[in-house]
Amino acid sequence: MKIFKLFSKEGRENIVILTLFVAVAIALGCILYGVVTYYKETSEATTLVALDKIGEGDLTTASVLLKKAGDNGDPTAIEYLAWMETRRGNYNRALEYARQCSTISSVCLEIMGDLALLGYGEAQGVAAALSYFEQAAQKGPKDKIAQNRIDILERAFPLAKEAKDYERLVETALKAGSARANLLMGDMLFLGTTLERNPVEAFSLWQNAKDQGISEANTRLAGAYWHGYGVKRDPKTALQLYHHAADAGDPVACYSLGLISLRQVKDHDDANDPAFVQAKLLLDKAANKNYGPAASALGILLLHERQSEIRLVQAAQWFNTAYQQMDTTGSILYALMLYAGLGMEVNEELALSILYEEEQNGSNVAGDLLSALAHNSDAKLIFDQTIEVCAHILFGEIAFRDGAFEAQLYHDNGDHAKVYYHAPNEEDEKVIAQVGSRYPRRVVNPRTFMINGHYLLLPSIGGVIVQSAPSTGARVFRQLTEPPHPPVPPVPPGYTGDPLRLEYGF
Repeated sequence: MKIFKLFSKEGRENIVILTLFVAVAIALGCILYGVVTYYKETSEATTLVALDKIGEGDLTTASVLLKKAGDNGDPTAIEYLAWMETRRGNYNRALEYARQCSTISSVCLEIMGDLALLGYGEAQGVAAALSYFEQAAQKGPKDKIAQNRIDILERAFPLAKEAKDYERLVETALKAGSARANLLMGDMLFLGTTLERNPVEAFSLWQNAKDQGISEANTRLAGAYWHGYGVKRDPKTALQLYHHAADAGDPVACYSLGLISLRQVKDHDDANDPAFVQAKLLLDKAANKNYGPAASALGILLLHERQSEIRLVQAAQWFNTAYQQMDTTGSILYALMLYAGLGMEVNEELALSILYEEEQNGSNVAGDLLSALAHNSDAKLIFDQTIEVCAHILFGEIAFRDGAFEAQLYHDNGDHAKVYYHAPNEEDEKVIAQVGSRYPRRVVNPRTFMINGHYLLLPSIGGVIVQSAPSTGARVFRQLTEPPHPPVPPVPPGYTGDPLRLEYGF
């Protein structure tokens, strides 16, 4: 009976209707699939063109194309927009894009963590950042989670706004196995900025960093051996480590070896003395690595050899370079040249501004200079005397401080260093015997010290040379102004360009 009904007129009509419905549905599905495929392929093609534009440095066109592709549903375009706007410093816009891709993109989660450190988004601060970073690390392949975690944390170090945030980032990275975190945690323990000073533990962490391939750790250890910080003093080992670090291009090591070479010069009026030549080569190498103290030293040596108009111009260029690199020594000398019109046009306003900035950053000498200039002291005479005193210090004939500047707390906790130039202690005789260098042994009271028959107009000018001894290179926390630097998102299939070029547009 049911079969009969099926083949009845009514049943046949139902079959036709059903067949037509299915056919229409299939047709619509095919059309929809075609449209989706078309837009998907079109948006993906648009994204590929946008990536080429990024590589060419045409960020404006790239942004327009990525927005078009993103509106058409390409998540890769949104991911690249988040990355690009972060690199361009458009953080609110970057955050908006990053949120859209946070469920699928490790890069976008890292961006959200970076921006949380900088104070953007609903969740802010180091705790929120660490949460985002962990989520980002977990997005990658299982066998790369640990390394992803380390890489993400290390990229975030320069973004910390507070010393405590920086400490927590480094501590988290250290627990995760970061080699660089050993170096930075060692710095914090050595300097005692946010943690209790512990040079022995600092030395151990620096050794761990060295063993894991961090070249700067050689400089840290060299400075520790040279001065005896947390380890028995060993100048021979220090020199070996300094040379390893200098060969790897570390500017602090080059500068430290340059100082050691200067203190082996037999006649510092002889520019052809082999030790003098070697010292200048090392200082030049450090200066080319943007190390401000080296640029300052080269300017001082240039004027110490002989003063002339062309040398004043060249020295001013060195001091300006050091000033741009935020070196206190170069900044003060550049300010004095500006004030006195030496090697350049007089610019008292800029000179006083530089000195005031240095005073605000903790330079007692800059404060003394401001007071002296306000009382109409002879700026040129102060400059000439400063150059001569600084040269005596660089050549090791007198010493303003014991040890490396970054480790003053290990040598002198009082105000003593502000008044007297110091000589090394008795153990330095062993250093002299081992290294074979002329070492600073002359104690000078700056109030009775004379340059060319004149007392120092400003007894504190010996403090103009900040980095006057071989150094560990340990750095205190300093809030940087660098933007976040998230990695380039994975390139989509079909991209034939060089992924490295994507960084060139910024």
